[in-house]
Amino acid sequence: MKIIGTIEKSKTAYYSIYPDKDILDFAPFGYGFSLVEAKEDFMKGIEEYREKKRAELNYIPKEFDNLIVEFRYDISTLFEAFDFLNVSKFAKYAGINESKMRQYTSGACDPGVKASQKISSALVTLGNALLSAALPNTQIDRDNPEKKVSPNIEQSAEVRQ
Repeated sequence: MKIIGTIEKSKTAYYSIYPDKDILDFAPFGYGFSLVEAKEDFMKGIEEYREKKRAELNYIPKEFDNLIVEFRYDISTLFEAFDFLNVSKFAKYAGINESKMRQYTSGACDPGVKASQKISSALVTLGNALLSAALPNTQIDRDNPEKKVSPNIEQSAEVRQ
């Protein structure tokens, strides 16, 4: 089962996460004064509900098997979650006025449909470009990118000669 948690930042800088669907009869929500706090609260709610169901039923319902949680971001939380992205450079990449993009990310105004489509398209293009990127003489397990895969030592030695 997969659920999508949408993250939003309020005008008072409070974060909330709401799901696209329920898990059984439960809708997880997350709140916090930071993005990390809200995500932790969201995931904690899911785990507490899972444990509650296990205690009630003496087994874990199948809905929790391979549960995948993905997050969607409003424009301001997107650039906070991925703070290594430069807002001005991304605006140019997406074909959006830099000043307007800063207004979107600060929450001063919301992007319209056309701007949202440009931003989404640029994110997909950037994501695909990053997925195809790799450093020379390295191997990456794309299904488990955190897994450490050593470079081919013999090839590395040949390259240095």
